[in-house]
Amino acid sequence: MLWLGDVGPDAVHSFLASHHDLSGQVDRLLTEEYQKVVELLRPHLPVIERIAAILIEHGIMTGAEVEELVAATTIDQGQTP
Repeated sequence: MLWLGDVGPDAVHSFLASHHDLSGQVDRLLTEEYQKVVELLRPHLPVIERIAAILIEHGIMTGAEVEELVAATTIDQGQTP
């Protein structure tokens, strides 16, 4: 790996635009990691959707309410495409 200097958050876009090889690597890594996160969250989708609905309706939930909802929700362990 080659150190290309300190690139702050404001300069990342222009830095990657001028370093196409690095930009491709970053894009590939982000895509791979995004897919991993999607697969980790997929079995929990019913509880995530329920929490989202409650938050939309009430605007707030306590940690205890979230824990209770998670404990009461069956996690889908099936393989879905």
